[in-house]
Amino acid sequence: MENELVKKLCAKQGFETAAAEIINKPDVEAFSALVEKSDFLFDFVKQNVIKRLQTCINKDNYKNLLNFLKIYSYDYEDLIVSNLQKYGDVEDSMSELLQNGSDQEKTYCVKFFENNNKYAEIFRRLSSSDFEPLAYNCAAALGKIQDKESLEIAIAKLKTNDDFEILEAIKFLSAYGNKSALPNMFEAMKKSSMAENIACEIVYTENIFDLLKNYPNDTLLLLNHIVNGLGEVVPLSVVFDIQLYELIEHTTSPLLLLHIKQKIEQLTENDEYLFDEDKSVKEEILAVKDFLNSKPIGFWDGLSEELELKEDDFIFFNLQLISDLQLDYSDEIKALIDQTKNQTVILKSVEVLKSIGQLNKISKEYVTSKITDQNILSIIEHCFS
Repeated sequence: MENELVKKLCAKQGFETAAAEIINKPDVEAFSALVEKSDFLFDFVKQNVIKRLQTCINKDNYKNLLNFLKIYSYDYEDLIVSNLQKYGDVEDSMSELLQNGSDQEKTYCVKFFENNNKYAEIFRRLSSSDFEPLAYNCAAALGKIQDKESLEIAIAKLKTNDDFEILEAIKFLSAYGNKSALPNMFEAMKKSSMAENIACEIVYTENIFDLLKNYPNDTLLLLNHIVNGLGEVVPLSVVFDIQLYELIEHTTSPLLLLHIKQKIEQLTENDEYLFDEDKSVKEEILAVKDFLNSKPIGFWDGLSEELELKEDDFIFFNLQLISDLQLDYSDEIKALIDQTKNQTVILKSVEVLKSIGQLNKISKEYVTSKITDQNILSIIEHCFS
């Protein structure tokens, strides 16, 4: 059953008394209900709610906000923390909660003390918390105080063989905000089996067009990983973070444009991908689809003839696209098999040739003579059977 105070708070009229009661009581139950409902509110409604609550906070009741700290919400974090900072006289309480409170309370407290290097050691310890908002706030705070120790530890973690530890380090570095670590982050993405997850985190480090300007090839690779994971590993809301619509207008990469078109068609051909998404996300995806479909067929045919098959970071994306779009690149694939010593590339090439009906362009005996890995050899022999 919907909380009546929250219902009134979000309404067009009569919200003043609801906002005042939530703050003055303070009504923790109503605040909890508001946080639960927050994901289903339009952004403009959330902004109105924040303004309405803000008008009720003053020097006489601001300490009531301490009662809300046990319920964490990113949407209302700034409202709560900024007012506690504004009126002061809560440092001792916040310090106690930072050390002994719940993860939710600690998350607000880290934000409260984010410019205070006195708490650097606590920030370092809590930056590996399983509660992601707390880990994020700690990394961001360490970035604000320019803590070199935690930065060096995170960069060192990128060289481990544990993909989960690498992803944790990437999340830390993204929140920390040190752009000098970007080359290390890109290298970790290239080597990881969780490249899509990593790419999704790197994109928050810097504006996507600045990334393209400063790291063109690495960022194109990152974007292909993100597009590849959309709707599966990567949340669809990331289309706003990578400015997908504007990206399509400005990129000249045939691979990326074709990849985006294919993915958008997949996302919109049935309701399962968009069903639970926010209205703004649905509208953006459909706007992108309309924009892509507005381009003439000749434009896409031309791009399909411009894919490059060379052994680089993009080879598997190019091969997969050839297979998905059923493009005849059989001569180029045969040349790739002749030139490469990478057995995984040979395997993928064979699989693509089979998928486009051109497996007869190569000899089974020739291909298998280049393979020493027994698992790969078994799969290739099955392709020819």
